[in-house]
Amino acid sequence: MSTWTRPGGRRVLAVLGAGIGLAVISNISATFFFHLTGGVGLLDLDGGANLLHPSAGRTLPPAGTPDRILAILTAYSSQARMVHSVLLCTLDLVFPPALALTGWTTIAWATKMWSPRWRTGAHLTGATLALAYLCADWAENVTELFLLAGHRGIAVTALPHLTATKLDVFALLAVVALGAAAVDGLRRRQAGSGGSHG
Repeated sequence: MSTWTRPGGRRVLAVLGAGIGLAVISNISATFFFHLTGGVGLLDLDGGANLLHPSAGRTLPPAGTPDRILAILTAYSSQARMVHSVLLCTLDLVFPPALALTGWTTIAWATKMWSPRWRTGAHLTGATLALAYLCADWAENVTELFLLAGHRGIAVTALPHLTATKLDVFALLAVVALGAAAVDGLRRRQAGSGGSHG
């Protein structure tokens, strides 16, 4: 039986496909916004055009600093602020859960045949990381909405840390999900090899 056609494999592929589709739509929207502002991208991209082209179209202060956040906000017109807010309340509302669900579903599927102790540990780890990522991403979005509405103060300092935390947690979730899938694939190949020799 193929890895992806065994029980649950198609569901994982469907969730993964939905996540990739939303990522593509988000990148297209980010690129549109970048051109709308004349070369300054979304706050959560640190002013970059999109995930494939993370550089801003103009000179800005160092990345990941409050000065850069302020420079990005200053470059936005009132129309850009409105469009950014709309994106935060639409795409950025559903994209984080899609990514979190993709990671969690992959872990749950890959560890289905593990021993109860290891499976429970993997499930708890996956659920914790998925929830932590979701909370960090939504906290970042709320902070950006405050900034776009003109509220500065601690939000300017907090945003770079929230963005870094979100990326770190997502990287951990991705590593655990891919690691679980790799271990499961190795176990199944070994089991198949043992059966064929028998």
